Amino acid sequence: MRKTILCLLVLFGLFFAFAAGAEETFLSNQAQVYTGTTTVSLTIEEKYTVVIPPSLPLVYGAEETPLTLAVSGLDLTPGYAVRIAVESPEGALTQSGGEGRIPYTLTGPDGPFTEKVTRTEGEFPLSVTVDAEDWFAAPSGEYDGLITFSVSAGKYTVKEGE
Repeated sequence: MRKTILCLLVLFGLFFAFAAGAEETFLSNQAQVYTGTTTVSLTIEEKYTVVIPPSLPLVYGAEETPLTLAVSGLDLTPGYAVRIAVESPEGALTQSGGEGRIPYTLTGPDGPFTEKVTRTEGEFPLSVTVDAEDWFAAPSGEYDGLITFSVSAGKYTVKEGE
């Protein structure tokens, strides 16, 4: 019986010694403080609305047909501007099912239009210009043309007042 009691006491002693050591380790791990840094960044993209008419009917014989671009809702990074451009101001209306062509020029207030760079909202007048001789030289029929504009925001040089 003494051996049994002695064995139990030794087991209890080992248990309490282990538990006390584990608690000590747990408390020392809990007491450690770790520090670090996190880099946080945010980019808000430029916002703007550019309205370009989806179609523009031309009247036979009209040498200038107005086309207005509108820019609104500008929320740009400081130093940025909106650029509206065409690859070439010159193009041609082509006859549907025929070989007729009517050349035109996209013009702005200062002549042939290639681009407009602006930091201000507003309407910007353009015109599709067709010479009278080209109207009268064209064979009868239906004609179509396409003007492709590209619009982007970036660090563009803006002319004074635009």
